Amino acid sequence: MPKLSLNKTLPIAFFIPLLACVGLLGVTAVLTGQTMASKFSQHSMEILSEQIKQRLNNFLDTPHIINQLNTDAVEIGQLDLQNNKNIEMLLWHQIQAFKEVNGIQFGSEVNGELYSVVQEEKKGEVSYNIADSSTNMDAVVYSTNERGDRGKEISRISKYDARKREWYKIAVETGKSIWTPIFPKQTTKNMQLRLSAVKPVYSRKNSKLLGVLAVDFLLNQISEFLVEITNRTSREIFIVEPSGKLIAASTNIKVFDDKGNQFQAKNFSQEPLIKATSEYIEKTIPGGFANITGQKNLRFYSPDRELKLVKITKFVDDDQQYKGLDWLVVIVVPEKEFMQDVNRVKIFAFVMGLGVVVLSLFLGVLVTRWLAKPIVGLSHAAEKITSEEFDLTNLEKILTPITKRSDELGELAEVFQKMAQEVYEREINLKNKVNQLADKANKATLAKQSDVQALLARSQKARDRL
Repeated sequence: MPKLSLNKTLPIAFFIPLLACVGLLGVTAVLTGQTMASKFSQHSMEILSEQIKQRLNNFLDTPHIINQLNTDAVEIGQLDLQNNKNIEMLLWHQIQAFKEVNGIQFGSEVNGELYSVVQEEKKGEVSYNIADSSTNMDAVVYSTNERGDRGKEISRISKYDARKREWYKIAVETGKSIWTPIFPKQTTKNMQLRLSAVKPVYSRKNSKLLGVLAVDFLLNQISEFLVEITNRTSREIFIVEPSGKLIAASTNIKVFDDKGNQFQAKNFSQEPLIKATSEYIEKTIPGGFANITGQKNLRFYSPDRELKLVKITKFVDDDQQYKGLDWLVVIVVPEKEFMQDVNRVKIFAFVMGLGVVVLSLFLGVLVTRWLAKPIVGLSHAAEKITSEEFDLTNLEKILTPITKRSDELGELAEVFQKMAQEVYEREINLKNKVNQLADKANKATLAKQSDVQALLARSQKARDRL
C-alpha cells in the first residue's frame, strides 16, 4: 500500500467536497436560471401578444364605432340622407376627429349615390368622392378647404353606382355590421391594402334599406405599429389569415405585390425569418394556419442556426356581432433574448465557483501546512529519540517552535520535549553507570591479573628452590 502524506491528503480532503458542492450549486443555479428564463419568455410573449391584441382592437373598433354613430344620427334625425351638404359636412368633421381611418362613406340605395370623404396618407389632406345628381352620377374627387367645402375637381369616373360595389353588396347580403375581405386600394401615392367595416342602414319607420355606411382602414398602420414595438430588437411579428396570406408584418417591406395581391407567408422570401417560420408551422401543424385554434407555442431552429421561440395567437373580433374577421398573430423571438440573464448567471456562477475553489485550495494548503508541519516535526522528533544518535540540542530546535503553539499540538510537543529530556537524562545516567561498571570491571580484571602474576612468580620461585 502506497504511503499517504498529510501534505497531499489534507488539501484533497478540503478540495473534493468543496468542488462537488460548488459544482452542484452551479448546476442548480444554471438549471434554475433556465427554468426562470423559460417562464419569463412565456410570460413576456404573452404580454406582447395581449398588447398586440389590445392595439388591434383599438384600431378595429373605431370603424364600427363611426358606423354606429352615423346609424344613430340617421335614426334620431340628426343626419338627413336626402341632404348631400349635411352628409358631406358630417363625414368631413368625422374624418378630422378619427385620424386613424382612411375613409368614411355612405352609399345610397337611391340611384347608387356615393358620399365619401378620404384622408390621404399625408395627414390633413382630405378629399371628397361624390357621385350624385350634382355630378351627373359620375364619381368625382374634390379637394376640400379648411371649412370642409368642395374645392377643385381632381379626378372623375363616369357612371358610378355604389350598389354594384362589393362592400355594398356584402353589407346588404348579411344585413348587419361586418368586415369586408381585404382588398387593394390605389391611393394618390401607391397601392395599399384596405379593410372596410360596413353596416346597412334601414328606415326606422318601415325597415326599408336606405343605404350602406362604410369606414375604410389601411392595414399599413398595423405594420407601422408592429415595426414600432419590434424596433431595436431581433423579434419578428406578422399577422396572417387562416389561408396563410400576410396581412401585416414588422417590416418596412410590403406584404403584397404591385397589384395588391397578398403574399403567402411561406413564400415571403423578402423576409427569411417569416418564410422559415411559416414553413415550419405548415410542416409541423397538420393543416397549417387554418387548423390553429387558441394559442400555440413552438420552438425551432431558423436558417441561421438560432433557436427561435414562436407564439401563435388567434385573433377574432371580440364583439360577436362583427363577423368575418379571423386572423392569427405570430410572434417570433430569438431564445437568446431571454437567455442573456441566464448566461450572465452562468458566467457569474463559474467565476464565483472558480474563485471559491482557488481560495479553498489556498486555504487548504495553509491549513495543511499549519497542521502537518508540527506533526512532521513531532514525527522527526520521535525518530530522533529512537535513533542511536540522540542529540538533545537538535531535538529542542525542532520541538521549541511547536511548543509555542497554544493548541493540542503545542501541548504534545511539550510532552515530547519533557520525554526527550527524561530519555536523554536517563541515557546519560545509563552511560555513566555503564562506564562506572566498565571501570570497575577493568580494575577487577587488572587486580586479578596482578594476583595471577604474583602466584605465577611464587610458583616459579618454588620450583627454582626444588
